[in-house]
Amino acid sequence: MQAKAIAALLSLAASPQLAHAASLPLSEAVREAEAQSPLLQKAASSLEETKWRRTEALAGFLPSVSGSASVLLDKKYAYLDINMGAGPITFPQIVPSANYGLAARLPLFDGFANVDRYRAAGDFVQASHLDFEWARFELDRNIVLLYYRA
Repeated sequence: MQAKAIAALLSLAASPQLAHAASLPLSEAVREAEAQSPLLQKAASSLEETKWRRTEALAGFLPSVSGSASVLLDKKYAYLDINMGAGPITFPQIVPSANYGLAARLPLFDGFANVDRYRAAGDFVQASHLDFEWARFELDRNIVLLYYRA
């Protein structure tokens, strides 16, 4: 399937200018195929994605800060009735009109989960790089084969 796509790519590129195809050096044919190959572009984008995921895995080592705020616009007090013997006395309860919160978290020890996550992301980058190199090698070999058949 891939060889048919490469053959079609080379035949489309060479058919309008047959004289140019005869003088096309092998290195230029390989360079053109690498620039236009969707499989190689897919492998390259997968490699970039895994590199960013490795960077994302570093977030587990960083401190995090979060904040919250809430404001009560309609104050309705709750009342507390206390019986002091002579009769109940009603006290309004204190209700805050605004509530603010700030939380900070610093990971000290998580059982090496972040270290393992970062190592796994590095392994994914290495695997993706090997996939990219394999796709490039396979494309180059197919182009050389098609070049010498033509």
